[in-house]
Amino acid sequence: MEKRDFNDRPLPLREAAEFLGVSTSTLYKYVRDRMIPHFKVNNRKLYFMKEDLTAFILNDSNRVMSRDEIEKAATNHKSKSKKEERDD
Repeated sequence: MEKRDFNDRPLPLREAAEFLGVSTSTLYKYVRDRMIPHFKVNNRKLYFMKEDLTAFILNDSNRVMSRDEIEKAATNHKSKSKKEERDD
C-alpha cells in the first residue's frame, strides 16, 4: 500500500489562516482581492496549497529590507545619479 504524504494536502481556510498567521477574515480579503491562489469547491469551501502560501509569504513585495540593505541601495542610487549628471 502506498504511503500518503499529508503535507501536500490542500489546507482548509482556518488551517491556511493559521499557517499565514492571519485571521480568517484577512484571508477572505486576500481571496476577494485575488492576492493568493486558492481552490473553491462547490462554489463554497476554500482550500489552499501550502506551497502557494509559502510563495505568498516569500513574495518580494512582502519583504522588508534591513537597515544595511537600505543604506547600500541609497549609496548605489546616489552614485548612479552622480554618474548620470556627469554624462549629461
